[in-house]
Amino acid sequence: MRTINHSLILFSLAITCGLVWGNYFPDTFSGVVVASVFLVLLIITWLWNQRHPLPNWISSVGTFLAFFCIGYGNFQQKLPQFQINHFSNQGQKERFHVYQVQIRDVLKPSTYHNKYLAEVQSIGPVSSQGVILLNLEKDSLEASFRIDETLWIYTKVSEIKSPLNPYQFDYKKYMASLGVFGELTFQKKQILSSHLGRRSLRGYAGKFRNYLVHQLKNTLLENREREILQALILGEKRVIDKDLYKQYAAAGAVHILAVSGLHVGILLFIFHALLRPLQRLPKGKFIKAFLILVLLWGFAFMAGLSPSVVRAVTMFSFLSISLAFQRKQSTYNTLLMSYFVLLLFQPLWLFQVGFQLSYLAVFFIIWIQPMMTQLYRPRNKLLRYFWNLTTVSLAAQIGVAPLSIYYFHQFPGLFFLTNLLILPFLGVLLSYGILVLCLAGLGENIFWLEKGLQLALQNMNDLIIWIASHNRFVFESLSLSFEKMILSYAFTITLVLFWKTRNRQWTFSLLSIIILSFAHTLWTKWSPEESLIVFHKTRNTLIATVTSEEIILLKKDSLISVQQEPLRSFFIQKDKPVRQLKFSSVWKHEKHTYIVLDSLGVYPSVKGAVLLFTDSPKVNLERMIDSLKPLAIIADGSNYKSYVERWKYTCQKRQIPFHSTYNEGAYIVFRKYP
Repeated sequence: MRTINHSLILFSLAITCGLVWGNYFPDTFSGVVVASVFLVLLIITWLWNQRHPLPNWISSVGTFLAFFCIGYGNFQQKLPQFQINHFSNQGQKERFHVYQVQIRDVLKPSTYHNKYLAEVQSIGPVSSQGVILLNLEKDSLEASFRIDETLWIYTKVSEIKSPLNPYQFDYKKYMASLGVFGELTFQKKQILSSHLGRRSLRGYAGKFRNYLVHQLKNTLLENREREILQALILGEKRVIDKDLYKQYAAAGAVHILAVSGLHVGILLFIFHALLRPLQRLPKGKFIKAFLILVLLWGFAFMAGLSPSVVRAVTMFSFLSISLAFQRKQSTYNTLLMSYFVLLLFQPLWLFQVGFQLSYLAVFFIIWIQPMMTQLYRPRNKLLRYFWNLTTVSLAAQIGVAPLSIYYFHQFPGLFFLTNLLILPFLGVLLSYGILVLCLAGLGENIFWLEKGLQLALQNMNDLIIWIASHNRFVFESLSLSFEKMILSYAFTITLVLFWKTRNRQWTFSLLSIIILSFAHTLWTKWSPEESLIVFHKTRNTLIATVTSEEIILLKKDSLISVQQEPLRSFFIQKDKPVRQLKFSSVWKHEKHTYIVLDSLGVYPSVKGAVLLFTDSPKVNLERMIDSLKPLAIIADGSNYKSYVERWKYTCQKRQIPFHSTYNEGAYIVFRKYP
């Protein structure tokens, strides 16, 4: 009988708790030192236990604490404050230095900059380390840099900016999950020198992928279909047409465009089936296992060895060994082993959305899908095949839905139809695409093969566009707080356990979770709240007042929609009705009076008010401070930056609190009554 290894559960849970603790409390203690002490104590306990048996709970607690500290210490070692030679601990941030960096990854460019991840090698004559974000101002005549290229740049380091408005995407937090804690922004003229540095395995993989991308341009594939093939097999999503990408997202098929566990899993079972005859040979199992691993990692190399591909191939490498040797062990053990090993070497991956979604999807497929297949057992092989695909898709969506809504605030209602129509043929399409790609890499262009692939990809695109056109089934602007997400998973897991065991105790647990969810909803909705927000919006003024019942919005420009940022993210998170009022130059919030000064510079003679400067008013600030004696002055994004800096200097001199949304983000006055 296949059993779950409880030690793996303990190890995985302990290292996860250690990483989470390190994320929120990184400076509690030295994780490496304490982990070493616990490991020594654990060895001593184990040796003692050989002669004098101890209760199981003592060894379990000791093991948990040891691996907890390993996770905590491992996370600490990735933080700059625990790295003596990290670039953030060297030099003065406000001064220019010559930074020697080596390109590690090429990112998707922004509107004004080409973006790269690079490893810092030195700052001037001083050796340094750490991964940094490079922002190179775009130049239409300049080719992009390649992985492993070394640059010498004369610039200064700066912190990655946090979002300026509440509930917007936190790019700084996202970069921190990649181990990036600073950025260099520069122009082409600031690059003193560049040359190709020492080649890494990732660099060779990137070069090979770029070669395949170049060779694909010589095939009969049209632009849109070629872009989809590059994403489908090579993991190159940066060039996909934005509108087409949105169509895939609306149809619930965006996971097809990211090389992940889905693609690697399909390829694993294809390789497993094709190489099955090798098992008849002497030591055939070893040969088969070795060839499967070579093919899987060859695919990863072809896809550029990106973190998502390495993660997926590592996960399925454990599974492939288990399948090849037909080990009678639980699939959960294989999943736990890959999870534990990945976090041991890449602790920051725990906080990446892709990692979380991948393991949740695989876990729920393993756990729920076998039970779903028992609900209906078609005798027809074709019906059974499609029913199995349906249950796999449903199980995966049940696993990732709460987390997807929490992060992305939308849910594609037609994911079921999309997966049912595309997944049965995805294995064939992957195999077909890899064949054409390999032939193109060898310089062989076979007309009928390329024409067939063009037709297949075009039909898939047309199908996606047709499904996405039924936009009433795309549920957007969904709000799900962290607490609600946790309660959703608690409800789902408890419901499955009740379904599986039919034990009455799970009924009481279900009722408890429902009551807790209902109480949380009531508390969130009716908890007395009063807040004022002056958003940062370039060339515009946006003000919102939040009460327990509604959001009152004041805006100067009537063309700004509530579906535009920064309003959209804020309204989704608050999940309250919005009432728009005519913009007023004077209003009260709690006990304070707020006065808006626009470009006319006209203001009422009200003393002790909070002043909001908009549209760069031409005023004598010294005289205004003398006459009005304001409590504070706020400058939003509609003002010229030069004006804001001048006002800031005057306020500092006169000791008047000054808030600039350019530098400090949205101005928020928050009060939550007990």
